[in-house]
Amino acid sequence: MPHSSKRLLPLLLVLGVILVAVWVRLRSSPRSVPTDSLLRLSDTLSAPTPPDSPKNDLPHLQEHLATLREIWTNEVGEGEAESLWREGEVTYRAGDIYSARVILENLRSRKLSSMLSPQQAVQMEQRLGQANLELGRYASALQVYQTLLNRQPNNISAMIGLNRAYRGLNRNAEAIKVLQSAASALVSQEPKPGLLLASELQQYLQNEQALQLLETLHHNTPDDHDVTLKLAFAYYNQQQFDKAEALYTALLATQKEDAKMYRDYAILLANPLYIKRDLAKAEHYFLKALQRESGDVGIMERLGSLMMEQERYRHAIYVYSNLLTGVPDSAGARLALANAYARSGDTENARRQQEIAKPLAERDQQEERLKTMVSRQLANEEAQLNLVHHYLQNGQYTRAYQQLQIALAHCRDKGNVVRELKSLLDKMGLPLPKTYQVNLP
Repeated sequence: MPHSSKRLLPLLLVLGVILVAVWVRLRSSPRSVPTDSLLRLSDTLSAPTPPDSPKNDLPHLQEHLATLREIWTNEVGEGEAESLWREGEVTYRAGDIYSARVILENLRSRKLSSMLSPQQAVQMEQRLGQANLELGRYASALQVYQTLLNRQPNNISAMIGLNRAYRGLNRNAEAIKVLQSAASALVSQEPKPGLLLASELQQYLQNEQALQLLETLHHNTPDDHDVTLKLAFAYYNQQQFDKAEALYTALLATQKEDAKMYRDYAILLANPLYIKRDLAKAEHYFLKALQRESGDVGIMERLGSLMMEQERYRHAIYVYSNLLTGVPDSAGARLALANAYARSGDTENARRQQEIAKPLAERDQQEERLKTMVSRQLANEEAQLNLVHHYLQNGQYTRAYQQLQIALAHCRDKGNVVRELKSLLDKMGLPLPKTYQVNLP
């Protein structure tokens, strides 16, 4: 073999290895969506006529509460431990938080929980803690979660509940310590408790700690879809866009159909700070998300904003009109639709939507003022009932019912609150629950 050929052979071998490596990488990497395959809103779409004004939600509330008629007529505390536990679950899920608290507290105080299975007993304590939190009974919730943690020191869900109870009592330093302890106690390889804790940390702006926890979870369970998705969005929130992109690419390669994955990736692609911003691909993935979660308000709001940014006003009108068919009392969606109509030159429809939006916006502002008054003094009957009457006057019966339960849990003189509850239940042909006549500490 000539001397020049001997020198060339190693170079050819190296080149061959490089070409094989590139071929393997291309084969294993997810293929980009071809431009001509991207989903896009059609130019021939016809927007539905948005509802003129929101209707009251009394039928919706009645449908939920009608299932409780039999439970409501029972004497409080009657029945075996397991049947009472199930009654507490049923009432809670139907939205009657006060009755759930009464039933479960009765079960607990009579020490009947010892007759439940260990798993049921823990679930009962968890549900009682949640009911106390929703009713603003933070001291009671604190006691429930502390009791549960005495039995199960590493129960992450109980630690999360304890954190919320401390925050409700404005004991924020203790709340932070609880979350830190929870992160240290997370020794299980099961990712679900870790995901719950990461969400809680993010909610209270402990983002660095949440990110560290998610990175640890991902290291331990690299193939877990939910962990990878949560970590990708945590990177996005920290503006570590390249890391987020790498994880989304890996998730898409699995070909798992997931609305949240498509939505989160679209949010990244639409971000003006992202150097690889791609509005066409963002639209594609928002639409893929909507194919799986057609009524998702958040996705539709973001898609509408994307259309407005591109001055595609007819498409924006289509998106916001569809959004309003699901949430007709949204002042924000009404104003967004009015803006889209105005930009398209349709001043008449723009004015119409603004007229509907104005009282809705005023309603929401008044609600915030009244909620502030209630939060300052939960036991103030006048403040509580002012908020209830505001909801009733605006056809928001579900919120009125929820607020009446909170008032019942706090007001010392419950007579007026019970009368309001009876009046509301009479509208639906339902009896006043016997649980509403029980006073709890």
